[in-house]
Amino acid sequence: MMRMYISNLFIKLPMMFVVLVYLMNMQISSARYLFLAIINAFLVISEFFSSEERPYTLHKIVNFFILFFFILANAIQFSTNRIVTSLCVSFNENDYVFFQLLVFVIALSFNLLYHFFVKTAVAFHIKQENNCINQKRLLMLCSIAFVLILMHYSNHISGLFFRGFEENMNTSFSSSPSSLLFDKFIRSIPFACLYIALITKAPKWCVIPVFMETLITIFPLGLSRNAAAMYWLPIMIGYFHLFDKKYFFGLILSLSLLILFPFLDNFRNYNGNISFSSIKLSYLNTMNFDASQEFMALINYDVITYGRQLLGVMFFWIPRSIWETKPVGSGSFLAQSQNAFENISMPFFAEGFINFGYIGMFMFTVGLSFFCASFDNTFWNKKMNLRHHSWSGYYLLLIGGGVFFLRGDLLSSFAYIAGIALAYFFSRKVVFSMVGA
Repeated sequence: MMRMYISNLFIKLPMMFVVLVYLMNMQISSARYLFLAIINAFLVISEFFSSEERPYTLHKIVNFFILFFFILANAIQFSTNRIVTSLCVSFNENDYVFFQLLVFVIALSFNLLYHFFVKTAVAFHIKQENNCINQKRLLMLCSIAFVLILMHYSNHISGLFFRGFEENMNTSFSSSPSSLLFDKFIRSIPFACLYIALITKAPKWCVIPVFMETLITIFPLGLSRNAAAMYWLPIMIGYFHLFDKKYFFGLILSLSLLILFPFLDNFRNYNGNISFSSIKLSYLNTMNFDASQEFMALINYDVITYGRQLLGVMFFWIPRSIWETKPVGSGSFLAQSQNAFENISMPFFAEGFINFGYIGMFMFTVGLSFFCASFDNTFWNKKMNLRHHSWSGYYLLLIGGGVFFLRGDLLSSFAYIAGIALAYFFSRKVVFSMVGA
């Protein structure tokens, strides 16, 4: 136990020192803000490196999100007095100080409740399985989905490989019901087949063609950054055991956010030019990290819908042609009132506020801590040994989509993750030939 504590200390202290230097170097004029930001950073860093036995967890994802989106990004936006949201809003020192106080309450409440739920042994019961799959059926399912996807995108085939090609920006094509079905469900089937093939150690004659079909249908440069993480991070964790090494996951997550995501920005509006950049924390001072300012704007506007936004999330599957007054995403809802650019985020904790005020924010925090503790306990239950259980696909999907889910808005992130999870559920049922799958 003492060795583990000392080992954690050796990684926590340098990380805390780097963050301290980063915050001090901004020359933030407000001592109150700086004090709260440092306290919050130390709190979430301590939690991020709190367990060597569980190298990657939903708990770590939440603390990682708070560190980068609510503390570091918010600090550089405050120090440069830059507005990264499209909303017509301005913030003063008191707004930023109050937000960091709110972050402290959220981070402290989430982590205390999480550890309470972990100790009360909250976990789901997962049936054991013998990992007996019908490999021919798996290959056939993946190939059928592959052919259907190529047929559907036949006139937009370049959009599978580069997200920003002009023909891939056809709004009517991308928003049609058939396109949503292919993009959110059928396109996820090759991913599900590849993950199942890897964790069940299928032979090469099965894995290689499934991998090639998956690579084409969900090529990283043809996906949004959020989708790329949701698809490929579970596959990498399931295949590369390096992720089981302590601190490796945290390192990869940080480098992805500061290097890989800016690189993928090249293909959002691809024009033939690609720029490579080293680690630049100034990337946090862009609209990609608008979550904290959207939250601050929501508090300033004091917008509360008394659960109406939550109804839109619960019934996301109902077409707008049937439910014409179906709520839009919370970010769009806020932007529409100002005729602003609507594709903005709305972080998970702010979703609690927009539905039920500060009480809702606390309810969402409690619910998130219970959810994370339950799934973390279930996956890392040594007796159940779920590392190579097909159920792990759901868990790792949440790991890959965690930042996307927390950044929001809740409607779009929940619908996207639910679509991929449904495709994975369907694939499991098709390829597992014995009871217990």
